[in-house]
Amino acid sequence: MLLKKLPYTYYSFLISSLALSGILLTSGFLSKDGILAGATAYASLTGHWLFPIVGFLVAMLTAFYMFRLIILTFHSKPVDQHKFEHAHESPKLMVVPLVVLAALSIFIWFTPNPLNPDAGAFLSDWVKVPEISVPENARYDFMNEINPEQSANHEIVYSEQYTEAMHSAHVPAMIISLIVALSGIGLAFFIYQYKKVDVDKLAAKFKPLYNLSYNKWYFDEIYHASIVSGTIVLSRILAWIDNNIIDGIVNGSASVTKGFSRFSGKFDNVVVDGLVNFMAYLSAFIGLIFRKFQTGKVQTYIVLVIFSLIILIYLFKPF
Repeated sequence: MLLKKLPYTYYSFLISSLALSGILLTSGFLSKDGILAGATAYASLTGHWLFPIVGFLVAMLTAFYMFRLIILTFHSKPVDQHKFEHAHESPKLMVVPLVVLAALSIFIWFTPNPLNPDAGAFLSDWVKVPEISVPENARYDFMNEINPEQSANHEIVYSEQYTEAMHSAHVPAMIISLIVALSGIGLAFFIYQYKKVDVDKLAAKFKPLYNLSYNKWYFDEIYHASIVSGTIVLSRILAWIDNNIIDGIVNGSASVTKGFSRFSGKFDNVVVDGLVNFMAYLSAFIGLIFRKFQTGKVQTYIVLVIFSLIILIYLFKPF
């Protein structure tokens, strides 16, 4: 068994598991006792008994699965003999913190009275309890369930009725919590240590419930199918919109702008520059023609004048 090879780890784990299960003389008992006593007191005043019932049930299940873990890990035969033969205690750097944490699970660090968490001890005195400000609406709703008259008088949540109920519920809640915790531990030993129940047959008999529990109520699958897959699908949709619509608009605008720029460039080069160049060539051509007549000779000018008069007479002569 693994407990013989890992004694420090085993006993540290055992003490911590006892504390988590809420067994007497541990810090877990003190905290669990306060929670369950408070839930029981609240139920006795309001009739909401589901809260303490669920609390006690969870306490039993916690004790059951913690000692199931201890039995299967440290008390049972090794599944892998090769790994078991090479198993050894952790180095001191890891063992010492385990031992310290296990020692801090003992009640004496928190209260000298293992049955009263309010007695106080030196470690408890170091921890400052924060002041809790209860909203007015929440305060009045709670008081309405207990005593409407106190609610109307703006009394605080922790009324005298609740204090008395808390005091009355302390011992019964403590006894019941110990019973359910020990029942959970005993059930774990009954099934896994002494093997009075064939777990495989029991699992086969309640296969749907076993699968539901084994797969953690399929929370991971549901989360993956809804949140993860939904996020992936949404991401793909957004990527498609970005690539095809957003980028399409941007690229389309760029293409239109480039096309218009090319058309404008061609129009400028061919039409505008063509007209400007045509007017320049035309002016040069006209200038070239008229330059032939600007000879600077009087005889040429007289001939041109006479020629012009002849043309005018021809044009305007009576028929």
